Amino acid sequence: MYTIIRKKDLCTSVWSGGTTTQLAIYPPQSIYAQRNFKWRVSSAQVDDETSTFTSLPNIARILMPLEGDLELSHKSKGDFHLAPFDQNHFWGDWHTTSRGKVKDFNVMLSEGSSKVDVLHLESTESYLNNTNLEELQYNTFFPTFWDKPLDKEEDCMSELYYFYEGTSFEVVVANKKETLLAGDVLVYTTHKDEWGKYKLGIIAQAPQPSVIIKVQILHSR
Repeated sequence: MYTIIRKKDLCTSVWSGGTTTQLAIYPPQSIYAQRNFKWRVSSAQVDDETSTFTSLPNIARILMPLEGDLELSHKSKGDFHLAPFDQNHFWGDWHTTSRGKVKDFNVMLSEGSSKVDVLHLESTESYLNNTNLEELQYNTFFPTFWDKPLDKEEDCMSELYYFYEGTSFEVVVANKKETLLAGDVLVYTTHKDEWGKYKLGIIAQAPQPSVIIKVQILHSR
């Protein structure tokens, strides 16, 4: 099952230091403020030079600047300089502060595990994704697992594609052809038994290079 969320339909909320646009949440009826999600992906525009992160106990986080450099500090855990597309993995109950006005990309997990990849496509270059359960490198996910993190019958994988930069993209998914534009989001969720049974192809339709953010998330149904 796949869902396309157009840029015009994304919801943006205002907070004291900027704005946050929710790209997707699972289950779809979840409400971020109630913390009843299994995973959430968003992008924030940070307008304040310094920010203190909201405490989110039991939430694993992946943060990646898209525009601008970010100085990230986890009290008693370490300090990090993040250039665009650098990632930092941390837990939501850490005392975290940041310095820098940036546009960033956020993944939050209340269960399971995730990884983020950045796809750079040249003009008319194509990308083919063929998810193979047996070839997944679980130790590259966060939280890190050296063995299979999920082994129950109800387990699922969600893949999210955020078409960040470019003009238009021709996407073939579940044997259907779709056209997506910059700012659109595609989410594909499959049950454990279906992993490796589908292919997703993307062709960048632009005279300039394109950037797509790909997120893989292992979670329960």
